[in-house]
Amino acid sequence: MSWSPRCLVCLLGAGLWTVGCSGSDEPEMAPRPFISVFERTSTALADEDGADRSGEGGDPIVERVTFEPVEPESRERLRAIASVSGGWTSLQYEWTLNGEAFGQNAAQVLLPTLSTGDVIGLRVIPFRNLRPGKAFNAQSLVRNQKPRIRSLSIERVEADEPSVGDGERWRAAVLAEDPDGDNLEIEYRWLINGSESEIEDEFHPVGHLKRGDRIGVRVRVFDGSVWSAPVRTGEIEIGNRLPIIVSVPPRPDATGYFRYKVAVKDRGPDTNLHFALRVSPRGMRIDELTGQVTWRPDSDQAGRHEVEVVVRNEEGGEATQVFSLALVSVIEPSPGPAAAR
Repeated sequence: MSWSPRCLVCLLGAGLWTVGCSGSDEPEMAPRPFISVFERTSTALADEDGADRSGEGGDPIVERVTFEPVEPESRERLRAIASVSGGWTSLQYEWTLNGEAFGQNAAQVLLPTLSTGDVIGLRVIPFRNLRPGKAFNAQSLVRNQKPRIRSLSIERVEADEPSVGDGERWRAAVLAEDPDGDNLEIEYRWLINGSESEIEDEFHPVGHLKRGDRIGVRVRVFDGSVWSAPVRTGEIEIGNRLPIIVSVPPRPDATGYFRYKVAVKDRGPDTNLHFALRVSPRGMRIDELTGQVTWRPDSDQAGRHEVEVVVRNEEGGEATQVFSLALVSVIEPSPGPAAAR
């Protein structure tokens, strides 16, 4: 009987974009790779961490331990770098969160959801063959975590008062989160033909624009202490009729299999729509005519994956939907019993 790894996958967020991400220098929700280290030996990890193994004599002593990143956040990879003197052959790692053990015996761990004030502890024990040396204890305090924007959309919506412009407005739809649960303030910067508009609001009137103008938006959020990284959309050229993606990506099933039918409302008379994946993880597919997306991640695809779905109509109008998938752990089940012959 054939078998394949089962993957636990979380849907981090979904948002509708009317255009692709721009080539700006500003960060735009780039995926963060995660390297699984749980199946590797502590000796191999110590080698990778570049710890000093040059000492030939004396008992092994851990001189210091540093963390990368210095200020850890929820669901990120935390790496410990140990500096060791004396003759040693391996290191043992014991991770704790607020005094409770978690993670594996490895120099790197994937952090769970954290809160401000949480204490991440690490006990590193050096070994010389089978003889342990003196343990070294290190801590990292979780401080205020930076808020983040999960998705950003530009949507064309009906105005509350039809007398405003042509009865429609552009809306910047923001989905943001703060790991500490702080209330967030949103800053909007509308961009018209590359320059900032005087309007700093969730909505931008359609009537203020003319055919050929290009519109985009840049957004960041504030938790009362720190700002998130800004996120910027690409630009829409006014005048093209645009299809509208109205569906929301579901969560993968229990096996990690992801299946999503992209639903579209087209504002023009055209019925012929064409779908494509502009950004996608290895192995993901979309049907060009139906918009059916399928993906079964492989066991080596741990980490965040950005997905960007593009739909075009025959008038040249284009809409884009961007969402993130994160493979947070990999389960390698044993093969099932052999099939009867």
